[in-house]
Amino acid sequence: MLRRTPSLLASLAAAAVLCALAGPAGAQTAPPVLVETPAPVASSPAATTTPSPQPGPASPAPLPPRSCTASDLALREVGKTHGMPAGWTYGVKNHSSSSCRIVGSPGIRLFDASGKELPLKFAPRTMMAMLLTLPPGGEASFTVSYGPQNTTNTATDCKRAARIEIFVPDLQSPLSAKSTMPACTGRLVHVSNLRLGVADATVPTPASIVS
Repeated sequence: MLRRTPSLLASLAAAAVLCALAGPAGAQTAPPVLVETPAPVASSPAATTTPSPQPGPASPAPLPPRSCTASDLALREVGKTHGMPAGWTYGVKNHSSSSCRIVGSPGIRLFDASGKELPLKFAPRTMMAMLLTLPPGGEASFTVSYGPQNTTNTATDCKRAARIEIFVPDLQSPLSAKSTMPACTGRLVHVSNLRLGVADATVPTPASIVS
């Protein structure tokens, strides 16, 4: 037994050496395991929605022209037209600096040189009057004529007039001008509606304005 002890110790020593050699320095390391990390998926950019333009506030509608006043307007006798029947043309001009509206249905009165109103008998109107816009410097016109004589009266029943006045709905005061139109009894007076522009007259009359 004592003889075997050195051998046993030698064996143990050899085993110890072998264990030391098989330690961490001699151990084989396992190859690393490669784990593929997926590349980050790029998130698609958020779709940008262009906001549709919002309608702005609506532009206010232009205001209609104001009503004409008597101080805006001037009346003149344009002249006499020959025909059957003869007629007298009168112009109404806007001498203000802005446009204005006037109702196109004038009425008339004739006066003699002393300022006395001369009687007239009017025919009914057959056309509806329009609302006219006169720009600055714009002029409208109408014609006054006599219808066929409906009595036995003759031309001697006519009296010379010196002035005409016209009155228009919504106009605060009448317009006045010198006139060569006579006032005749027994004949109906036809007064046309106002129309834009001035009709030509065969015999022009000086434009004399009566204030």
